[in-house]
Amino acid sequence: MYFIFIICFIIAFFITVLFFSRIKYIEHNLTLLSSLIGVIEVRDPNLEGHSLNVRNLSLLLYYHLPFSYQIQINPLKLQYATLFLDIGKLCIPSSIIEKCGKLGKDELDIIRYHPHLSANVLQNVKGFQKIAKWIKYHHERVDGRGYYKLKGDEIPLASRIMAVADTFSALVMERTYKPSLSYEDAIAELRLAAGSQLDRALVEYFCAISMRDIEKSMEEVKAQMQMYSLENCMSKKE
Repeated sequence: MYFIFIICFIIAFFITVLFFSRIKYIEHNLTLLSSLIGVIEVRDPNLEGHSLNVRNLSLLLYYHLPFSYQIQINPLKLQYATLFLDIGKLCIPSSIIEKCGKLGKDELDIIRYHPHLSANVLQNVKGFQKIAKWIKYHHERVDGRGYYKLKGDEIPLASRIMAVADTFSALVMERTYKPSLSYEDAIAELRLAAGSQLDRALVEYFCAISMRDIEKSMEEVKAQMQMYSLENCMSKKE
C-alpha cells in the first residue's frame, strides 16, 4: 500500500512539473510576442502600445469579473487574442493608417476590415481557431448593428471584453487625428456606449476598477514602449 502511494505521489509530481513547465513555456512565448508587437507598434504613432494596452486592460477586466465569467475564458488565450488584435492592420496601406484628419468612406471600410484580416492570419494555425474567432468579432456591437450583425451573447465573451479594453485605450491615447481624453471623460464615453456598442455589464465591471490600477497598467506599457524607441536604443549604444 505504501509502495502504491509513493508511485502515485511520483506520478502526480511529474504531472505537476510538466503542467507548470508548459505554463512557463507559454508565458515565455507571450513575453516574446509582446516584445515583437511592441517593436512593430513603436513605428506607428497611432498604434504605439495600443495592443499592449488592450492586453493589460483586458486582463485587468478579466480578473475583476465574477467567477461565472472567468471560467468561460482561458486568460492565456485572451492574451494571445489581444496581442494579435491589430495584426491585420499591417495589410492595410500606410497612407490610410498614418493619415492625419478624417478618413473617407472607402478608407473607413478598409480600416473596419482589419479584424477579418487579423483573424485570417491565425485561422490556419493549430489551436488558434477560437482566438481567431474572438479577434474577428471584437468590433461587433451588442445592439446587432456591427459588421457581422451579431448581437448580445451571440458575440463571444472574450470579444466583448476586448471591445471594452480596446475602446478605452483608443479614447485615452493621443493619435494624429484626435487628442486624448482624460480618464474621467473616457469612462463617461464608455458608459454612453454601454448597451449599444459595448456590453453594459462589462462596462460597469470595468468602471468599477480603480483609476490607479488602470493608470498603472497603462504606465507599464509606456515604459515598455520606451525601451523600443530609437532614442533609448541609441543612448544604450553610447
